[in-house]
Amino acid sequence: MESNAAFLQETTALPREGLPYWIFWLLLCIILLLLTFIFLRDKDLRQRLSSFLSGAKRKFKKLRLQAKLSREKRTKIDLLKKLGKKAWEEDIRTERGEKICSELKSLDEKKNLYQGEKEEIVSQMDMVNKKYQENRASLLAQIKAEESGKKPYKAKMAEIKKKDELAEEREETQKKIDEYGERIKELRGEEKSLSREHKREIREWLKKKGHVEEKILQIERLTEPLFEFLGRVIDDQRIDHNELKGFYSQIDRTNRNIQDLIGELEKT
Repeated sequence: MESNAAFLQETTALPREGLPYWIFWLLLCIILLLLTFIFLRDKDLRQRLSSFLSGAKRKFKKLRLQAKLSREKRTKIDLLKKLGKKAWEEDIRTERGEKICSELKSLDEKKNLYQGEKEEIVSQMDMVNKKYQENRASLLAQIKAEESGKKPYKAKMAEIKKKDELAEEREETQKKIDEYGERIKELRGEEKSLSREHKREIREWLKKKGHVEEKILQIERLTEPLFEFLGRVIDDQRIDHNELKGFYSQIDRTNRNIQDLIGELEKT
């Protein structure tokens, strides 16, 4: 019994060896070879894999072409807007575009009114700032003058304290110091009050300026599609004008790019 127990202890104490690495890699290579063999023998599997890869490739190509087509279309719209704006600036008129030009004129008049209102607000803000700076400079100068007037009395008080006498003179000197201190305190209070009032007034003007600027932006947003429509009319008629020829060539190039991309999309 003792010998059997000793034998069991020795066997359990022996280290267990794992699977050698070369066997693991050999098995892995065999599995890969089998998969390759199956793939080469299975024609249907190859066709499905090829179809999947070609389908993914076509889908990616189609997405890429669609993105390029969208960019070219946006480019054309931008060019038409610029063309319409240039025609408007150069006062180039056509019968088909007369209604559009009339709307643009009306919007332009409103925009000019708001621009004038904005300029008036900016002018008022400048006046407010100038007045504030002048009044503040005046208050600061008064504070400086009071502080200068206070200095001799403070120096005198220091001398009196050193001598530790002259009670009546001490009282009179302290009275003067307090008077100057009170005036300085009042002036500084006025300066703070002036600053608060100035900030409040500027905030009000900035608010008004913001409202006017928003109205100007609204008008500009309304003019964008009108410039595009006018550009389309001018592009259709191809009015002969030196300032417009450059836009025509750019639009023609963009049109060719759009047609080429549409053709490629139809093939995919």
